[in-house]
Amino acid sequence: MDLVSRMFILEYVRELGVDIFVSRLTEGEAKFWLYKFEVEDGVEYDFNWEYLLFLIPLKNLGDIMGRFLEEIEVIDAKKQVIYNKKREEMFQKELKEPVDINLYDLAKAEIKRTNEGPGLILPNN
Repeated sequence: MDLVSRMFILEYVRELGVDIFVSRLTEGEAKFWLYKFEVEDGVEYDFNWEYLLFLIPLKNLGDIMGRFLEEIEVIDAKKQVIYNKKREEMFQKELKEPVDINLYDLAKAEIKRTNEGPGLILPNN
């Protein structure tokens, strides 16, 4: 269960992007969370995925991600729109597909229903 929770959290980390973490992590946190690269234009950052996936305690990961709840809600709202659209497309596709009706099974069910009838009713004496 912890692994599943960690993977969901890291999906949000990926979707938020490194730039937002650069500005909001403390210097000590950034030391573990981020790789710093010197490039000719300045400095670039990337996540230390090994640390985030295997080393950071899940509680610490959750506590830090608590700072980004507003951004996560925006991501969730966007995902919900996509999911609803996909679900509607799948529903419409199912409606357009032909239905396979087996007449033998329908007749068999009808015979069973009529043979069972209301059942045997015994008088109460």
